[in-house]
Amino acid sequence: LKSARRELQQRSQAQMALRELRNKLQPIQQQLSLEGGDLPLESLESQLKDLTQLCAQKRMHSGPLVVKELAEIERKIKEFQEKLKALQDSKRQSGERSILQAIEKEGAERLQAFNDTFGKARDAEAPFLMCAEEDLPLEKSLTTVKDCESKITCASTAGSIARIYLMIKGTEVKKFVPELCTQGTRKIAEFQARMDEMASKLNDLKVKTAERKKST
Repeated sequence: LKSARRELQQRSQAQMALRELRNKLQPIQQQLSLEGGDLPLESLESQLKDLTQLCAQKRMHSGPLVVKELAEIERKIKEFQEKLKALQDSKRQSGERSILQAIEKEGAERLQAFNDTFGKARDAEAPFLMCAEEDLPLEKSLTTVKDCESKITCASTAGSIARIYLMIKGTEVKKFVPELCTQGTRKIAEFQARMDEMASKLNDLKVKTAERKKST
């Protein structure tokens, strides 16, 4: 008789424990079954974590029947956690892809700004290229050198801004998911290679301008 009462009590405990856990699990299941929309992923993650801890507590203070029934609930929780992680990964990747597109767009714009100002600096030396430099009137030489220096300064500033931007964003993309990290790192490397090429040409122009200034 005592054995039968004990078994009945354990069954009652099992039913109460399972009812409590299922009541907590049901709204999570309903939300995860929804397609699209902005799911509260962080909240769901916290709820599943709390349920995992609750199951562990039930195991410690329950009899064999409860422990056996808990296994099914724990399996369900694990299944939901895996689905939640897949949703979190998808959301993260989508967000990072949008960020990467913005980085590539702004990177190209900053590089174009550098290219445009470099082009103006290069155009500024045109008077020196249209005739022998010694034949250029002194006043024209001084004016041209001054114009070149001004344009070179603008180009150097644009180049520095672009280089700093690429450096910061290069660090940022390294934290992206592997696929986007590789894509972003490769694109920034391409930008930097073009930057280095223009910076080298700008430096050559800067040296020439300094020599022309010295000789006038």
